[in-house]
Amino acid sequence: IGVLALATLAPLLAEFALKFAPADYCALAFFGLSMVAVAAKGDTLKGLMLGVLGVLISTIGVDLFTGGYRFTFGIEYLEGGIPFIPVAIGLFALSQAFVLAEEGGQISKPGRVTGGVREGIVLVFKNWGTVLKNAVLGCILGVIPGVGINITNFMAYLFQKRSSRDPDSFGKGNPLGVVAPETANNACVSAELIPAFALGIPGGATAAIFLAAINIYGLRPGYAFFSDAGPIAYTLIIGLFLSQFLFFFIGIFGANFFAKVTLVPAAILVPVIMALSFIGGIADRSLFMDVIIVLIFGVFGYICHKNRYPIACLILGLILGPLVEDNFTRSLQMSHGSFSIFLSSAISITLWIVTIGALIWGLLPDRKWFSSKGKQTDTQ
Repeated sequence: IGVLALATLAPLLAEFALKFAPADYCALAFFGLSMVAVAAKGDTLKGLMLGVLGVLISTIGVDLFTGGYRFTFGIEYLEGGIPFIPVAIGLFALSQAFVLAEEGGQISKPGRVTGGVREGIVLVFKNWGTVLKNAVLGCILGVIPGVGINITNFMAYLFQKRSSRDPDSFGKGNPLGVVAPETANNACVSAELIPAFALGIPGGATAAIFLAAINIYGLRPGYAFFSDAGPIAYTLIIGLFLSQFLFFFIGIFGANFFAKVTLVPAAILVPVIMALSFIGGIADRSLFMDVIIVLIFGVFGYICHKNRYPIACLILGLILGPLVEDNFTRSLQMSHGSFSIFLSSAISITLWIVTIGALIWGLLPDRKWFSSKGKQTDTQ
């Protein structure tokens, strides 16, 4: 359902985006940053800080308008900017290796893996209404930049619990407490690509990595992605659709084996993860400095993890940074330096109002209460 939403809604949204002026795109980019920060599990200020840091990191290198170098400090390597792939590997992979090394032992305690495949399949089809409802919920939340899988999981679980005839059974073995959030987050992953492909605004960290991947191949999001590169775009979407069936069979036949990975001691996992991280960092451009970037951002990601900073906000800021800078500069050139251009259209005004409202809501004191309730649910 999420892939079908991507195939139908993304081209329509991309066509609507043709009406956007540079000032509108600038407002849209700020809206994406604000939503990412607000959705950062109650840590709005931390999310904003990392989002802004990501934007600042994206400015390193050549200024596209003046041709001059910025923040390179005479280092030739920085003239091309900070590469995305080593940053993402360091933040998401190497940092987790450091966490595992500190915790030691195993991810889970030894035990017997049980479960019936046939019973699980029958249960899902028997509750097709729950599946449909939460798939639609996942699509809606996935389109909103920054909401992401974590918030979608929590909301799907909460809504399913409140609509159940036996809410007390949730957290005590009710299988719908698994069916609802898993259906929603699977739909959310595909729906996150709708604003990414149509507007260049990634809906979450996964979409941000996807967006960086298509940029590497010279594909630009927007209307041209579906018109000029139409065959490639729809080949990609069809591939996503077919991959759902592959995921299904891998899950059915491999779940019991994958679960045993959590029993592997950290002393074995950590060296393997670190080796793969450094190999992945150098594989793209074969530059040793990319390995240094992996290490730097791996340490930074570990520090963020220890202090509960949402590192996904930095990744999204890194992706949205060029969009903000490009359209901000173009807008000021068009208006001869007048900032009034950012309030010259209904689209811009609407986006700025929603952005300010989202930030105010995210900074409200009861936001912490919302986050704590979510943590309690996760614990259960």
